[in-house]
Amino acid sequence: MRAKPLIALAAAAVLTASLAACGGGGGESASGDMKFGLGAEPPSLIPPNTTESEGSIILSLTYAGLFDYNEKAEAENLLAKSIETKDNKTWTIEIEDGHKFHNGEPVDAEAFKRAWDWGAYAPNAATGSYFFDRIKGFADMQGKKPKAKELAGLKADGQTLTIELDKPWAGFSTMLGYTAFLPMAEECVKDTKACNDKPIGNGPMKFDGKWKHKESISLVKNDKYKGPNKVKYDKADFTIYDGDANCWADFESEDIDICSPPVEKWEGAKNDPDLKERLISEPSTSLTYLGMPVYDKAFQDKKLRQAFSLAIDREKVIDIATPGRAVPATEFAPPSLPGGVEGACEFCKFDAKEAKKLFEESSWPKGKKMEIWYNADPTNKAIFEAVGNQLKKNLGVEFELVVKDWDPFLAATDKHKAKGPFRMGWLPDYPLNENYLKPIYGNGAANNRFGYEGKDFNKKLAEADAAKTLEEGMEIYAEAEKILAEEMIGIPLSWAKSSSFYSENIDPKSVKYFPVGQIQYDKLAPA
Repeated sequence: MRAKPLIALAAAAVLTASLAACGGGGGESASGDMKFGLGAEPPSLIPPNTTESEGSIILSLTYAGLFDYNEKAEAENLLAKSIETKDNKTWTIEIEDGHKFHNGEPVDAEAFKRAWDWGAYAPNAATGSYFFDRIKGFADMQGKKPKAKELAGLKADGQTLTIELDKPWAGFSTMLGYTAFLPMAEECVKDTKACNDKPIGNGPMKFDGKWKHKESISLVKNDKYKGPNKVKYDKADFTIYDGDANCWADFESEDIDICSPPVEKWEGAKNDPDLKERLISEPSTSLTYLGMPVYDKAFQDKKLRQAFSLAIDREKVIDIATPGRAVPATEFAPPSLPGGVEGACEFCKFDAKEAKKLFEESSWPKGKKMEIWYNADPTNKAIFEAVGNQLKKNLGVEFELVVKDWDPFLAATDKHKAKGPFRMGWLPDYPLNENYLKPIYGNGAANNRFGYEGKDFNKKLAEADAAKTLEEGMEIYAEAEKILAEEMIGIPLSWAKSSSFYSENIDPKSVKYFPVGQIQYDKLAPA
């Protein structure tokens, strides 16, 4: 998710990697050069297959799409000259002329069409495939033997892209700044393996050599880029911090310019007289939550899930694991995004007495030990150990932590192999409360890792989708959130405060966060 990571949001997101993902320029770097970091190895760098925060950072620099999102989560035209619709079903987009991919191919309507077709085609197994499910013809591209290889609802004519949806949806345009909707060069579609190792983008930076997996990625400025978001530095080298690795040691040795320290280093860094002058900390829409595996009979009792949520003292978890860097989550969709309602989750408060009552009424087997799964990262470990200790203290549930590297963790949760609740995170892909609901909990959603099939919830989503105006739809999505708050398929824990330290090599005025919690890398400037 861009933030997937926005929105990617951050993803991420999009599922997100650790919030300790970092970036910045090294102290020994030449003027105009930067050294950044990624908090995990990106699973992919093909646009429709990049739905998490770290890959989205790279794509935000190497690609340019129709729209982008600013620090207020507002959509702004990037390559789109205009977008029009009369009925919320057929949308016409005019694309600026004169832009080219790094290999010289033109960025026209066909470049977007071929990318979306590739993403929607089931045999390609793109993680962002579901973003195209509202476009006419998507169903014919699904299954082991699809009936079609192209979306029937897409038409490309020069710089004009026409999109026909299966049903009207007033919120469609809000999605189009996300990474899944980026264009792809014809050369890239013909050889996605080569393009993944050395992407052929159309953005302000381009690859300098191939991606060194689990080690580094190097980018250089694209001098031929004509878009508005030109970078102010000549080169960016990304170190990939995978597993339990963190950027802080490199930051202290002036080899990384922006970093969020691990929990055990936070207090020292915050109180350092020099460093505290170079701290940026802002609220974000980055949610950490505990996913409940309702595909497992042991977790299908609603009272159990409600009890778990009530038994967690979120303030205490934050004080232990992320002091000063998060606030308790009492809703599923952030109030700061359109349609979000503060305090929408009644079971997201701490009430040990009521938790115990519901727990005793639930079907949890007496003496059963529970596994809590998380992806490898020191901060994640601290958070979910603290969550486990809350459940043990207030409900008597014994637990053990199960840690996996990022890719195996995603694969296990996707295939319902996790044998207990699991760590999840979400960055908005686009600025709408619906993005925290349907893509995560909807029937058949790619990020529905819980086995949840909520009849009333999905009925309410469909009602919201059919609304004639976006404002009306947002109100109905909020009603769907109330249903989710009763079911507690995911247990919201905290909204991150995006907090990082930056070195003296970076102009302080250029350090800004997207609302989703990612640094705006294209806005950074050398000091």
